[in-house]
Parts: sequence; C-alpha cells; structure tokens
Amino acid sequence: MKSLKHPAKRFLSWILKKVSDEDIGISSCDFLSAKYRQISTEDGRFKAILVCAGHLILIFLSLASAQLSAGMAMLKSYFRTALRNIIKNKTFSFINISGLSVAVVCCVFIFLYTAEESSYDDFHKDGDRVYRVTMEIRSDTRIQPYTPIAWPVAPALKENFPQVEHAVRLYIWGDWLVRYKDKAFYETRFMWADPEVFEVLTFPFLKGDPRTALQKPSSIVISERLSRKYFGNDDPVGRIIQVNSRDYMIKGIIRNPRTNSHLKYDLIASLKTIENPEWMSNWYGTECYTYIKLAPKTDVEAFAKQISDLADRYIKDYFIRSGYSYAYHIQPIRNIHLHSDLQGEIIPMDPPGNPLHLSIFSWLAVFIVLIACINFVNLRTARSTDRAKEIGMRKVIGAGRFQVIHQFLVESMLISLFAFCAALLLVVLLLPYFNEISGKEFTVSRIINLKNLAMMAGLGLLAGTAASSYPAFVMSAFKPAETIKGILGTGSKGIVLRRILIVGQFAISTIVIIGTLVVYRQLDCMKNRHLGFSKAQKLIIPTRENDSIINEYISIKNEFTRHPAVLGTAFSSHVPGRGTTSYGARIIGDREPRNQGINHIYIDADFLQEYEIEMAAGRMYQKDRKSDVSTWEGNGALIINEAAVRAFGWQTPTEAVGKRISTGYGSRTLEIIGVARDFHYKGLQSIIEPLIMEYFPHRFKYVSLRISGENAKEAVSFLKEKWEERYPSFPFEYFFLDADFNNQYISEEQTGRIIGIFSILGIIIACLGLLGLTASMVKQRTKELSIRKVLGASAMNIEFLLLKDFVKWVVAANLLAWPFAYYLMNKWLDHFAYKINLSLMPFIMTLSLSVLVALATTGFQTIKAALADPANTLRHE
Repeated sequence: MKSLKHPAKRFLSWILKKVSDEDIGISSCDFLSAKYRQISTEDGRFKAILVCAGHLILIFLSLASAQLSAGMAMLKSYFRTALRNIIKNKTFSFINISGLSVAVVCCVFIFLYTAEESSYDDFHKDGDRVYRVTMEIRSDTRIQPYTPIAWPVAPALKENFPQVEHAVRLYIWGDWLVRYKDKAFYETRFMWADPEVFEVLTFPFLKGDPRTALQKPSSIVISERLSRKYFGNDDPVGRIIQVNSRDYMIKGIIRNPRTNSHLKYDLIASLKTIENPEWMSNWYGTECYTYIKLAPKTDVEAFAKQISDLADRYIKDYFIRSGYSYAYHIQPIRNIHLHSDLQGEIIPMDPPGNPLHLSIFSWLAVFIVLIACINFVNLRTARSTDRAKEIGMRKVIGAGRFQVIHQFLVESMLISLFAFCAALLLVVLLLPYFNEISGKEFTVSRIINLKNLAMMAGLGLLAGTAASSYPAFVMSAFKPAETIKGILGTGSKGIVLRRILIVGQFAISTIVIIGTLVVYRQLDCMKNRHLGFSKAQKLIIPTRENDSIINEYISIKNEFTRHPAVLGTAFSSHVPGRGTTSYGARIIGDREPRNQGINHIYIDADFLQEYEIEMAAGRMYQKDRKSDVSTWEGNGALIINEAAVRAFGWQTPTEAVGKRISTGYGSRTLEIIGVARDFHYKGLQSIIEPLIMEYFPHRFKYVSLRISGENAKEAVSFLKEKWEERYPSFPFEYFFLDADFNNQYISEEQTGRIIGIFSILGIIIACLGLLGLTASMVKQRTKELSIRKVLGASAMNIEFLLLKDFVKWVVAANLLAWPFAYYLMNKWLDHFAYKINLSLMPFIMTLSLSVLVALATTGFQTIKAALADPANTLRHE
C-alpha cells in the first residue's frame, strides 16, 4: 500500500488507518484495490466504483459496530469502577451528592419563583400589543402619577387614534355584598368593565359567549371558583344573583384567575349597569383603569408622544385657570407587575413585584451552585493522593490520559445522577413549605414536567461535570513511576488552589449572611419603628359606606363602648395602611397660587385622639362644634399634616392655621383649624406625603375600636352580637390594625424568608465541604501529627495547629467579602424612604458566626486527630 501512487488510494488508506488499526486498514485497502482492478477490467470503471463503494460502506459499518461494542464495554467498566469508588468513599460521596442535590433544589425553587414573577400577564392573547393608560397630574409643586384615569379617555383614544383597535375601561371600587338565596359574602374581586373587555384581556370562557356576555346592563360573568361557592355543581348561567341588593343575570363562567395576573377577579359586571352621563364626560377625575390594544406594527413611541397631551383638546381652559396639567402615558401590560407602583395601583391580593429581588434570588442561586462546585473541586483535589496509585496502575497497564479523564467524568456523571434523583425527591417533599414562605401556589404537577426535569438533570450534570473537570485533568497528568513509588506530593499549587477555593466559598457565604441580617434588621425597623400614631389593640370593622351605618354612627359608637373592654371608638374613610383618596387643593387668596395634589382621609372628632396623633399647631375637631363638620354645600374645617404645610410653602405649622383652602369636588373652601404631626399613614417604603383630614361622615367606611388586650375575645363576641342585631343582612367582619398594617411589608418579608432559608442551605453546603476537606487533610497529615506528638506536642498544640489555618482563611474571606456586601446592601436599602443605618454590627456578627461555624464543623475531626495514639500510626513505619 505504501507504493500507491493514486491520490484517491492514498486518501482511502489514510482514512482506513484512522478508523481502525494499521493491519486492518492495509488489508481492507488491498482488498478494495484488487476488487477495483478485477471489476474495472471485466465490466468497466463505473461498475467497479459502485461495487467498491458498497464494500467500503460495509467495512465502515463493521468497524463502527466493533468500536461501539468496545466503547460500550469500556463505558460499562467505567460505571462499575465509578460505583465502587462512590461506595468505598461513603463520606465524600455523601457530601458531594447532598451538596449538589441541595444546590439543585435551591436553583429549582428560585427558578420557579423568578419565572412566575417574570411571567405576569404573559398569557393574554396579543399581549405585546396590550397597554394600560396612566396619567400624571402636574401642579406647581408636585407631579402625581396615577393608575386610574378619567372616564372619557378611552372613547377619545378610540375616536382620535386609528392605532387603537380597542379601548376598554375597568371600574373597581371596594368590596361588594353578593347574595344567592341564603348565601351572602363580601367579595373583593369584583369589577365593572366595558363589553369589549374580552377583546383586549384574555379571560377564557367555560360557558357563555365573550362577545355578548356584557352587552346588556345588569349582566355579569363569574369565575368557576365562585360558581362552586354559590351554586355547587349546578349550572349558574341564566340565574340571578344580587350585588349590593341589585339583581344581575349570570351570562358566562370564566376560568379562575391566573396566579400570575395583576387582575385577579371573580366577578366582571357590565359597565353599562352604572353608566352615568356626568361621570362619562368628566375629564378631571381618576376613577377608572383604561386598557388599549394597538394595531399591529404600531410605532409605540410615536403613539405615546401623540396621546401625552390628549386632555388639552378638551379642557385646556381649565389648565390655564387652575395651573394644573395632565400627561398620559402607556405601560405594557407585561411590565405592570414588576415595574409599576403608581397612586391607586390595582393590588387585589398580592403586592407588586420587585425586579431587584429577582436579581438577588438569581445571584443567590448562582452562589449556592458555586459553593457546591467548590466543594466538589476541593474534595477531589484533596483526595488526589488517595487516588494516585490507582491512576498510576491504570497508566502502567496501558490506559491513556484521556481514558483516565473519561473515568473521572463518568464518576462525576454518576454522582450527578444520584444528586438529581435526591433533588427530585426533595423538591416534592419541600414544595408545601416553599409555597408557604414564598406566597405562591406551585403544584407538583406543574413542577414535574419534561422542561423542569430536563433543567434539573442538566443543571446537576453541568455542575458536576464542570466541577470535576479540573481535578480530572490534574490527576490524569500524574506520572506512573512517581505515583507507584508513593513519592507524589500534594504540591504547592494544589494547596494554594484549595485555600483560594475555601476563601471564595466563605466569602460568598459571608455576603449572603450579611444580606440576610440586613434584610431582617430593615424589616424589624419597619415593623417596630414609631409611626407617629398608635396601632396597638385597634380592632377595625369595615362598614363599607353603608348609608344606614353612616347615619347612625354616633349611636353605634355609644352602643359599642358599653362593653368595658371597648375603650374608645372612631369612624373614618380609611385607616393607616389602607390607602387614601386624592384631590387637588390650592390656597385661597394667595397671590401666587400653589396648586397641590393632596391625599385625603375623612375622620370624626375622636380619630386623632384614639390614634394618639399629636398636634403641631391649632386644635383637634370638637364634637359640639357643628361648624367643624363638613357638608355637601361646602361648610366645614380642615386639619392638615406637617408635610402639607411644607408643600404649600408655609414656614411653620402655626402660619397655616386660619388659612382657607379650596379642595375636593365642586367649589368647596374650608378653613384650616389645626396641623397634625406627620405620621406614617402608608408603609415605610415611601415618604410621608401631604395629607388633609376632614370631618365628613358621608365618607366613613371603617370604625376603629381600641380594645383591652385582656378581654379581647369577649369584646369581639359582644361586637358581633350587637352588629347582627342591628344589621342582620350584612356579615360581621373585623381585623386588627397592627397585623393589617404590616401586610404592606409582605414582599419584603417574603424576600427575607427566602434569602434567610437559602442562605442557611448555602452555609450547610459550605460546612459539608469543610467537613470533608478537614477529614481529608487530617488523614494526609496523620504521620506528621504523630511525629509531633512523639516529639512532645500536646493535644492542645495539635488542635491549635489544625484549626488556625481554617480560622485564618475564614477571617480572610470575611474581610474580602465586606466591601461587596456593603455595596450590595446599600443599593437594596436605597429603595426605602426610611431605612436603617448600615453599621458595623452585621459584619462583626457574620465574622463571629463564620468562625464559630468553621470551628464547630472542623472541631470533631481535629480533636479526634489530636487525641489519636501516635504508636498506632507509626507502628509500620
């Protein structure tokens, strides 16, 4: 074959030698050459080429089959050897498998949470063309962004802009009493909507026609959950239910609201039911939520600029007179949950998301995987001496370097497979607890699908393979002669690498621990900071603007306070933590009018005293002064807070007393009789905004009762009994203000719980790795320690010698992590208007905790080594 001159024959010879050994290659090439000469002489070159090509294919198939069989045998050998090593080294195998499985579980849960938060409203058909219209009310002193806007905006958009295919309005106002026969419940998920709402928003129908369901007044569609609640298994379509004593006919059933939707509603009624010409032509209000669907290929940026000054076309004269202006904006519906926190935001059940929290969780998942991978690398390199003779023998009997690498990679794959199975079991077992801490409703069927299983398997395989690659390449380079003689050292490079990995591992853990401590300190500050009012022992009963209750509020207060446990009562339109209304206001008689959008709550004469809100100037409302009580005609008085004083430009609270303000609806002008100290009527995430408090009974929706803690149960029973006597048709409801107010911090609490639990898991993984590394290092230094003891070293000396390195590197890891932790937590705290000072305490606590954890983790192994009898070790030396 070497004498072949033809290029094709030389190429064929080279290929056959590559895919087989040299003898088979030469014989196969000789056979094909002879066959080609024979057939070409007898039947021509074309037939010879075809026949030889067929023989060549058969040769390749035969060689491939042989190599596959050999490869399967080799792979089987790899798996058998790997399984033996895993069983032989149970401690190290357990640490690697458990660490990797816990890391995969953490990543799966974090992935589920972040995917859920990021997928809000993705299910709407043509969702990339659906937007919500919002507005800014601009005055001389303030810009207020609002989610609800005026009624006429939607029709005006549809009429004036061909880019708008559909424009619909949603009206959401409070809770409504729903009745069917003997069943009556207050429903919070109720809204009115334009008939074409289902052309814009996707609410899948189980029964009924979405095109006609809301065409007529007093028509309504309900969710399947509500259908079962009121009708059981009966078909509700065509039946009549009552909503606040008004009859509605059920026209359809929709699927239950998606968990990843910012609109979670069980009842959608036709907006035609409450159409009012005065409302529908009022450009000044902020009452309804407006959604639009744009035509395909619309230039969104250009459209947004075109609609910004839409109100100028209709009420420009008002803007000139008042000094106000309106600007409209659009939000992609898919961005609302994570990127919208405006005045009047729709939050029926869950708080808006925070993209910063998702970034924190994602990095937390990366950190945990890194810690698990570092364990893998550390333990593999630390055990390199134990595996050295095995590698040397393999090489002596003919194994190549890449075969040794394949052996280690197969072993890692097998560990990854065990970790995947353990992770799958842990995910199923821990899912209820994760739902509890995250506030989500994940199910096993939702998790155990092909996509998630592939992700879990891929993550475990990738992490295990990536972590084992370095040890595999390092150990496969050992020289057989040195390994068999036993003169292989650990090497300075390996020691340095392990120290770097230990420092990196504990630096990551330090950042996570500091973050957890800061989050919990901030939450504790938010919950326990003095708010400027008393929320303790406040029982709140919603009255829901019931006219009969409003008209009888004085007699109700008198009756409730007959019980000795009821120490005081007050009525109001809102309670702290449950929003406000907002109107424009301006000073009467000011040469340079300063228009101000300002928050309002309506209170009675006892509210400030019962909530222990202090006065900065002026006086509180007085029961016996009729002039203090506001009326529809414009009589009454006002109390403002200190923030309002600053907003209107007065220098001191005293200066504001006696001034008159035009505020609210119509042309009402009221006198300021007092200035209250600033108090946090919203959560601590936002600054204290200007506030007007007005004594106006027609707006009352809540009664606040100060209850004695000793007899709270008896008081609640008494209140329920009196309520049912007076208002048997209205269910009795109540809540405690302190718990309700803290609901504003649900998002931060969930973040704290998730970070706390996953940081603990990350620390456990790091400790497992440290435990395994300590065991390996103690084993490697057994003879050294025995010699030291023979030469007079005490057990305490040995213990100190072993522990000092770990403590030294843990301290170094903390010092390295502190600047990163300080920067990250400062960025997180910047999202709060009122935040803790980032002191040195969390850093010192983390350092102390890290050292204690390291000592506790390594203590048993080091004590065991320090107390070992050196004679047993040196007997065979």
